[in-house]
Amino acid sequence: MAEDEPTKAEHAEESKLAHDYLKHLATLNTGALLLIVTFLEKLFQRPEWPFLVGVSIVCFLIGVVSTVAAQAGVLEDMYSRGATWARPLTAIGFTGAWGGLLLGLAALVAFCLKNLY
Repeated sequence: MAEDEPTKAEHAEESKLAHDYLKHLATLNTGALLLIVTFLEKLFQRPEWPFLVGVSIVCFLIGVVSTVAAQAGVLEDMYSRGATWARPLTAIGFTGAWGGLLLGLAALVAFCLKNLY
């Protein structure tokens, strides 16, 4: 075993931290979806640019699905150390989770700004 290679316990702790991090990202994406569905009709009677709401919902859904994919990659890496196929899945999942959240928020902010001002 190389000096800089983590022990089994360290690897398990890193995997748990990554898994918790991804759960928080999934919670943010899911919470944003629920807020859109709950309050959109009440806040805007005749909204302009409604397509941005659809873009936002799709982006948040991509974020949720991506976190699940990343969690699967993290778990596979934890239980099958050295599973090289899991690393790209995890990287794509992290990218999709953050991309979905940020793009969804950007579309939602643009929609709100257009309809409030």
